[in-house]
Amino acid sequence: LPIMRRASCGETRRKMMEAAQRQCMEKNGPLLSELIQARHRAAVRMGFKSHSERMLGLKMAGSASRAQGFCQEMLERLAPLRDAEMDQLRERKHADIRHTHKRRRIESDACKVLDAPPLEELNAWDVAFYTDLIKREKLALDDEQLKEFFPLEDTIEGLLAIYS
Repeated sequence: LPIMRRASCGETRRKMMEAAQRQCMEKNGPLLSELIQARHRAAVRMGFKSHSERMLGLKMAGSASRAQGFCQEMLERLAPLRDAEMDQLRERKHADIRHTHKRRRIESDACKVLDAPPLEELNAWDVAFYTDLIKREKLALDDEQLKEFFPLEDTIEGLLAIYS
């Protein structure tokens, strides 16, 4: 959602994320539970331990435990990159908070109350915003400006021409 990448107010991003996650939850939650149970029952009737075992039996992974092992290995191998990126996002958020705090401190008569900016953790709703902000600052790359060169209808026609 564009608002998650461009809204400077964290509270707006939080509310938007929560609303998007709750969308259709009342209707789809029970349906999803029913689907999961039906898939499990069908797999067990066919002689498998679970739906995932059934689905992975003919695939390269071969079993749910091998697929899980692969995922775990990838998570471990990518952890340093993930941690470095998350640290960069946290630092950018803290710089943003320090800047906002400094501006408020100048504008406020109660400077003593606002001596130290609050140290906030990076929240799920902050990730897209600060990723986009860093991309625009460090790479001078703005997706919104890039879109001007790729009108939707022309892009779709071009892709269809390539793949059809």
